[in-house]
Order: sequence, then structure tokens, then C-alpha cells
Amino acid sequence: MIAETTILFSTQAEVVRYRKCLAAQAADSALGVNVTTPNALVEELWEVWGSGERLVSDTQRRLIVKQLLAEQSDWVDSPGTAELLVRFLREYLCEVDEAFFCAYESDLTPSDRDIVCFIKKYQEALVQVQLIEPVQALEQLASCVQLGNIIVRTQDKLPTYYRSFLAAVAKEVRIEQAQIEAPSRGGDGASSTTGEEVSSKEYVLLKPAGSSVRAFMVDQAIRAGGVGTRIVVTSPNPVVACDLLKHSLCAQGYTVMLDAQKTFRETLFGQAYCALAGIANDQAQLSYNELVEAALLYLNSPYAQIPPSQAERLASAFRSDRSITREDIHAALASSKNFGVFESLFEDTEGGIVLSYFEGLIHSLDLDEAQKVAERAAIARLKQLYFDAADLGVDAYELVPLAERISVPYGYSIAQAEEGSAPVEAEKIPSFLEDDRAGMPCILFTTFEQASALPKHSCDQVVLTELNNESYSGKIHRSTLSDFLERYGLPFEDHTIETLEARFKRVCALACMQVVFEYERYDRNGESCYPAFFLETFMNERALAGCPVEVREAGEEAFDSASRLSLQPVELEAEMPAERGVLNAEDRMHLLTYEQDKEGIERLVVSPSAIETYRSCPYKWFVERKLRLDDEGEAFGGREMGTFVHGVFQRFYEAWALQGYDRVTPETLSLAQELLVSVFEEYADEQKSMQPGDRLIAVSELERQELEQLKSKLLANLSFQQNLFKDFHVRSHEYAIRAQDKVTYGGAIINGRIDRVDVDDKGNFIVIDYKGSIAKYAAGFDSDALDEEESFESPEKIQALIYAQALRRKEGLQPKAALYLSYSAKNEQALMRGSLAQTLIESETLSRASCVKGNFASYLDLVEEDIARTIERMESGDVAPDPRTEDACTYCPVLYCEKRANGS
Repeated sequence: MIAETTILFSTQAEVVRYRKCLAAQAADSALGVNVTTPNALVEELWEVWGSGERLVSDTQRRLIVKQLLAEQSDWVDSPGTAELLVRFLREYLCEVDEAFFCAYESDLTPSDRDIVCFIKKYQEALVQVQLIEPVQALEQLASCVQLGNIIVRTQDKLPTYYRSFLAAVAKEVRIEQAQIEAPSRGGDGASSTTGEEVSSKEYVLLKPAGSSVRAFMVDQAIRAGGVGTRIVVTSPNPVVACDLLKHSLCAQGYTVMLDAQKTFRETLFGQAYCALAGIANDQAQLSYNELVEAALLYLNSPYAQIPPSQAERLASAFRSDRSITREDIHAALASSKNFGVFESLFEDTEGGIVLSYFEGLIHSLDLDEAQKVAERAAIARLKQLYFDAADLGVDAYELVPLAERISVPYGYSIAQAEEGSAPVEAEKIPSFLEDDRAGMPCILFTTFEQASALPKHSCDQVVLTELNNESYSGKIHRSTLSDFLERYGLPFEDHTIETLEARFKRVCALACMQVVFEYERYDRNGESCYPAFFLETFMNERALAGCPVEVREAGEEAFDSASRLSLQPVELEAEMPAERGVLNAEDRMHLLTYEQDKEGIERLVVSPSAIETYRSCPYKWFVERKLRLDDEGEAFGGREMGTFVHGVFQRFYEAWALQGYDRVTPETLSLAQELLVSVFEEYADEQKSMQPGDRLIAVSELERQELEQLKSKLLANLSFQQNLFKDFHVRSHEYAIRAQDKVTYGGAIINGRIDRVDVDDKGNFIVIDYKGSIAKYAAGFDSDALDEEESFESPEKIQALIYAQALRRKEGLQPKAALYLSYSAKNEQALMRGSLAQTLIESETLSRASCVKGNFASYLDLVEEDIARTIERMESGDVAPDPRTEDACTYCPVLYCEKRANGS
């Protein structure tokens, strides 16, 4: 049973690899040698000399901890707390025993007593189900087992308890290099591993501006390297990295291999399972957005077996209705084919048997073989979790956070079948390290951790991506448990830094010829990124030695090249010239509408808001109209809040007029505010019963607080309005100027609605447009200040000016102002901005910057003459990017526009 020599490796893959090396050296070289992993050695010894209990698995340990956490109230029952306790119990259970309690009983703080109490309860739970921790098993085995020579070649340092066990039972313990040498490689194009070549190894650092250029730079580094036939690429998420690069690499003649892991939530079954866990559990406190996200995940899952047309209809209904509840979504999904089967998984832990149904369903799904293997593995591991939970009496809903910790192997090999064709899955391709692969160009995508277990000199080039301090942090995690260990002199160890440093050295040692590092300069939010601590140390050491690393950089200008990496060289079937910046016939038909005016002339029909957007940037107008991004669904944003405020003010002024008042004055302010509160609350209550669209529905506590704040703002706003234009009163809200009214402006027919029109008894009127913020809306004008050679240019905000001219033309009234009223104003001075006749400046409410000197109607004519050129440009189909100001780019959805102002 006990071999003369036992060699310990971290993973079973390393064990198999080393055994093959021994077998290749001599037929009897493995005699008397036991090559295994630390965990497997414990299992072997316990099976022979153990006392009958079963060794607790990681899943069982987590289930027991989860159950004990749910039964107490001293600590937060969260995944983070559970993770800390799992590691503590796994490594230090035997340190806190009766002897410890007797020795330190008087020194224990209340927090310390909670820890000791939890440990005792955990030990009792293990005894009840006849389980034992490996640390306890080794303590028992130490008195009855003697081992020969132990050679430790694990990647990470063994825990203290394991090192103590080996020291007590082994004849000799020797620590050796974890990384073995790769088998020699022959054949055409293979690289040898001579000392000369290794000493001349090249080092390159890639620094893309952002993550979007990473794949392009890695591809270019591989192309430029010309360094052989075997390449390893590491990434925190190798699945994503491989997906971005595999088509380009296959086109270059490489066989692309992926050796990675998928989390449970990354599998299709895991997505459906976790999504329904929140929907089916009436105790789950999910927000509207979380509910809809879960529902959409389930609708799109092949396991749901919902027809695409039905799924699309339900998805649209869920997204467009913020008043929808968990019960509504549950009822809508309950009629789908497999909803009941999924729901049974959350009713009791015997539902594990139901998982066999989904295992059978995998065969009929349109998935490739690699996906099917991952799906089967995910369901198999979930099934084992259910069986363990049934044995331990854990509730089915408690399994969801534990299921999310499941990970499964995911890998494949693809190669170019023939030149010009798409890559296909390569069946029966030998392992990346097998000798008969010599001369065959191949690239392996894997994680940093998995790559560090590969043999030394096993590839020509290694590319380490995303070596930033976020992906590889050397931070030592402290907690109440680590403080507890240190306070009582117990062996707390954290090997994070030395583990990462050792892995980095082993991964660099994989390459015979070139090592490429990569980290982006900025993250997705534009914040600076910094290299991982071990990379920074390496770079500094190279610089001090006079051998600096070559640095290559690329900015976002390479984004276009990066986005085309997946395109394959194919036979050209058709070619169309690019028509950038000009509307084609189809878009012109959908985006531009024409009607006849009163004289029968065909004219463009357009709204003032569309003219203003187009004038700010034609391409922004085109993208917003083309993509119709505002149609995605209901939200709790500026658009909905603005619509709500319009409705509140309209109802208030209508009710105010019915009470016999035509405006709010200091004498009637208190009464007006009472009415406004009543109107606000009534209108807010009606929102849920209105048709989905632009309703303002608060679905969280934070949103309900925002709604209350909005009420306070409108009450203050009403007090600010009491001093406005005392000769004017509100005549109408949502005043419509329809296309059929045939009101022309700048050569086009105007179609839109004016938020509010105020009039006096002399036939004068004021146009008012409600806005949330009006900081840059002042648009005064002084004709005397305009040079003779200087042409007039309209202000940026022109909606109210267009409406004022259109209303003047439609009803023959005299315009006196075109203003924007901020319903979020904090004082009278911030209430209004825009353009108004000089004769209306009557208080500090309006600044001089909004004053129009001279005839106001003439000013409107000047604006119309200028805007006519904008309308003419729109009719020509010009949609080229042309932002007038930085503000035009602030909310533009085209993030990578070459004309984007100052990266806004």
C-alpha cells in the first residue's frame, strides 16, 4: 500500500503528465513511486486506516455551514461570511479544541465565544451525519501511519496542518520545483529547449488604450512573433479571449484549443435555474429590473422550450410595464412547457431526480458537443448537490447560492478545414503536449492558474493578458477570523503574494522564445489601470539589469481593426460602395415624411425637437431615429419624469381655472399648493392603471423617495411662479400644432405640441417649455451688437422659438417670449431661461442674458431664416457626424464617433 516514495502534485492533470514522463523514461521507473495529489493521499490512507466516517466533501461542508448560519443571528448569513467560515473550518478546526477552550476561557471576548460556539456546532453536525474533516482525519492517522520519502511538488504551499502531518509520519520530506520539463519536441518547425535559446528569450509588453483593442494587439503580437508552432495564451476569462481571436488564428493555420471553466451561471441551464429561483420564490426581494432580467434570461433559455414568437411577445410586455409584479411574471411564464418542472426543483431537495429530465433534454438542443458536455456536467454537479442536501436536510431554496459556486470544465479544439472556409470543430486532436503534435501549429487558451501547471519549455511563445491589479491583486484579506487566530498565536497564513509570484515565474518559463505581457491603460469607465504587482516587479528588475522590455501601444483608433478580427477571407459575392453620411432611399422613406401645404406644395413634416437634435448633430439625429433607443421600455428617468410633470401642471392649472382662478398669486399660493399636492398624489396613483409607455412608476424605495422629492420641488416651483408676468395667465397646456394645420416654418410643415401657452388681454402670448435643467438655455439678442459683416446665428436651444413663430403664424397673436421653465429650480433666479422681449423684464426671475432688445417678432424671423438652412440640409439627406458643441456629444449613443468632442 505505502510506496517507498510519494510525489505530491496539485492537480490530477499534473499527476497523469508526470506518470507519462516516468513511463517514457523506463518501463520500471514508476515501481515503488506513488504519484498523487494531497487530497487523494488523504483519501487513500483514510480508506485503509480510518475509523469509518466519510471524509466531508467541499459541497457537504458548505451545506452544513449554510445551515448553521441560517440558525444563528450573530453573523450576517451571506456568501462572503460562508466563504470565510468554510476556509477556517477546513484548515483550523483542530486548533480550536477543548484544550484551547480551557486554556483561554477567561480571555475569550463575546466575539471569540461566538466563533468557538460555531465550531462546536459544526463538529456536532459532522458527528450526526458521520462525516469527518480531512484535518481531523490526518490528526488520527498520524498515530498509526508511517510513510516513506515524500516529495512535494505542489504549485501552492501546503496548509500548516498538512505539513505537520507529513513531518510526523514521513521518513523524509523534500520540497522540489513544481514545474516539470516538457517532453522533447521533434519534427519540422519544432523548437528545442537549449540553454542558448532560453537565455535569448524575448519579452514584449502590450499596452492597449482599452480592452476593446486587446484582441487586436494580441493577434498582431502572434503574427509578428513568428516564433514557432506552440503558443499559450492566458486570460482571467479564456472563453471570451478565445471567442475573439479563434477565427483570425484559424485563418492563419493554427489549431485553436480552449481549456477553461464555466461557472454555473455561465451555462445555459444555470442561467435558467438561477433566473427562476428568484421568480418562483415569493420571499425573494427582487427589484423590477432584477425581475425583468431574470424573466428575459428564462425566456431566451432553450430549456424553457418557449416558441421564439411567444418569448419575444412576453419580453416586450415585461420591459414596457414597470408596474408588473413578480406574481404577474410568474403567471405569464407558468403556462410554458417546462416551467412546472423547473419550479419543482425549488419545492424540495428530492427534486434532484427531476434533473434527469433535463439531462435527457440536452440531446435535442441545438448545441455543439463542447456546450453539451458542459451542460451535462453542470446538471450532474447540481444533482449531487441536491442529493447531499437531502441527506443533510437543507431546504431547496438554500441551494441557489451554493449552486452558483459550481464550475464545470469547458473546452474544445477547432481548426480550419480548408483555406477560405470557416473553422470547424477538430475531433480527436491530440493533447497540446503530446509528442505526435510536433510540427502542428496550435494555440492553447487557458487561465493563468492552469497554465502555471504546464511543463517548463512546453511552448514557443506565451501571451499573458489582462495582467492588471484588478485581475491579480496581492491584497491580503483580513477578517474577524484571521484576527482571532493571530490573537491566540494560532498559525494564520496567507500565501496570496508568493503564490501569484510563483505562478507568474512558472508561466513565463513555459516559453522557449518569447513572452508577451498585456494590460490595458484604461478600464471601461476611463479610469487608469495599473499592472499587477508581480509584472511591475519584473519590469523594474529588467530595467535595472539594463534589459528593458519592448513596449507596444495602440489607441482606440485600432478599434475598427479589432472589430474585424472575426471576419474570414471568403469569396466576394457582391460589393456595394460605402454611403457614409447620406441617407439612402430606404432610410429617407422611413425617416422623412412629406405632406402638401395649403398651396399643394410637398413639404417636409418635422417637429421642433427633431430640428433641434439634427442641428446639434445630424448623425446623432439619424442614430436616435434609426435605432429608436427610447422604445426599449419603461424606466424611471428624465423622459418619464418630464412627462409626469407636464401632466401634473396641466391638471393643476385646469383644476385651478375651474375654481375661478387664472393665475397663482401671493394671496392664493397656500390654496394652490394644497391643490397641487392633491393633483400630484392622484396623478401618481393613476400611473399604474395607464397604458405602458412614459409612465412614472416608482418600484423601489429609492425611487419612491425621488417621487417625494419631486413633489417638494413642484411646490417650491409654484411659489416661484407667483411673481411671473403678472399681466399674463395660463391659457392652455399641450397645445397641438398638427401637420393638418399646415403651419409652415423655414420651408417645412411643423408638427408638435407646446407645453404651455400664457396670454394677456392684449393678444400677446408667451410660449413655455418645461425642462428639468436649463443652465445653458439663455438666448438673448442685441441687434446693435451684431457686426455688419457678421451673420446671425441662432442659439443652441430653438424649440420654444420655433413654437412661438408657429403659434404666431397660426393664430395671429403677438409673441413676447419663448421660455424654458425648470421644474427643478432651487430659487427664482434659476426658474426660467430663454428669449423674451425687453419690455417683459420685470423681476430678478429672468436674467438679462435672456433679453431680446428690439422687436421680438423680428428676432423670430431672423431665427427662422437661419433654421431654414438646417431644414434644407436635413432634406438633402446629410447625416454626417457634425457636432456643433461638446454638449451635443454628451448623451449621444455613438460612443466611438470620430468627431466625438473631448471624449465626452
